Amino acid sequence: MILSGISGSGKSRMRKKLVSKLSSSITVCPDDIRRELLGDVSDQSDGKRIFNVARERLQDALMDGRTVIFDATNLGKARDRVVQWTKEVGNNSHAVVIGMEDSDDPDTCAARVRMDLDVGVDRAKVPEEVVYDQYERWSKMDKDDMLIVGTSDRDVEMAVKKIEAAEYDDIPF
Repeated sequence: MILSGISGSGKSRMRKKLVSKLSSSITVCPDDIRRELLGDVSDQSDGKRIFNVARERLQDALMDGRTVIFDATNLGKARDRVVQWTKEVGNNSHAVVIGMEDSDDPDTCAARVRMDLDVGVDRAKVPEEVVYDQYERWSKMDKDDMLIVGTSDRDVEMAVKKIEAAEYDDIPF
């Protein structure tokens, strides 16, 4: 499962809800890896290393037959790269891309990032202009291959049911 959306759109909130519903799932999140390896979720200095670790963790978990929730912005080519990593594993692994509907509202997303930082949430310090740049990339993406959802309990249940029913075996990747 690949979460896709701009900063502040609810990807991490969705991830937490999905983990609670999918018992054998694990999360791979580059921000968590930055925190683990570099000590700072906002440290962008070693992106290649961070994403190599993310790829290794994703592929190892898929080889073990686990459901993986990949939590990152995943816009454009970055999303395609994670889909490719999934395909490389073989063993019937496939990618379900979940797009966060709040990505269509960059003002709300930027405000969420600001509010999180103001109250001390340990999250990436994403400048407002970056949120708007992400929105521009998001708005140009083809979303036909995504399940677009919010973070309500109803949306989470819908995502889980579709995933468990394997309705996305025919995703054109």
